[in-house]
Amino acid sequence: MGKWNFQYITNKTAKFGLAGALGAGIAEVISEAVPQQIVSIPFWGILGHVAIWAGIIGIGTAIALQIAQNCYLRKPVLSLSMLKTAFFGGIIGGFVGGLAQVVFAFTQGISESVEIISRILCWGIFGFGLGWSVSYFIPNFPKKRALLAGLLGGIVGGAVFRFSFEILPETYGRIIGVAILGFFIGLVISFVEEVLREAWLTVVWGKNESTSVALGTKEIILGSSPKADIYLPVEKNYPPITAIIGLKNNIVFFDNKIDNKRIELRNGSRITMGAVEVIVNLKTEKSN
Repeated sequence: MGKWNFQYITNKTAKFGLAGALGAGIAEVISEAVPQQIVSIPFWGILGHVAIWAGIIGIGTAIALQIAQNCYLRKPVLSLSMLKTAFFGGIIGGFVGGLAQVVFAFTQGISESVEIISRILCWGIFGFGLGWSVSYFIPNFPKKRALLAGLLGGIVGGAVFRFSFEILPETYGRIIGVAILGFFIGLVISFVEEVLREAWLTVVWGKNESTSVALGTKEIILGSSPKADIYLPVEKNYPPITAIIGLKNNIVFFDNKIDNKRIELRNGSRITMGAVEVIVNLKTEKSN
């Protein structure tokens, strides 16, 4: 496992953090319009309201981060996969938000200090679930790391929300807290994905223009299909699935679907496809 290098925070991670903050913040503003009538029903009304609120935040955060991911990989910004992202974000967000509310309901009346700790930890539970939902559209991102990233974002966002009570109206504090939650989820997920990966592809689009995709259990698809992980424009005559790059038993393979040939790749191997160059990176090998 490589050394922690904070240069990763300067570009991609910052963009993902800002995307997460924007998506979560906008979703929070929208959620303020959710009718409050059901809150008058003891426990179940509050639980339902919190679950709906959390589901909206989950949808906003997940969609914003997938848009950031699509832009990063030069894929079409909007696609049908957004519906799947919204579904998972909403369902998982609503479930963990409701779970967090149940925990909070049984702890908030004990004492003020317990209420503070409980509220912060419940936001951590909520972020935990959001991190899980986000991991579905980042290729080969370990879910354990996504869960931890979400947990951290939730705890920090919850702390800001709770301590903002002294200086801000609750609504403004919640918007800021939710935005920070989204920011940390995007920031930490991107940071962890770049720092802790063991094998990845560097995609060189042109001079000083490159992106990276982690290698792992999921095969990486190159082509013009919306499902492609590395999008090659259809207008340049790339077929839907042009090639597949995978990692199996510590061996990187390249399947060219145009001529149906497979070759093995090593650290530093380069594959050229038109104007796009793909470079293999393995931490466990020395370059040739």
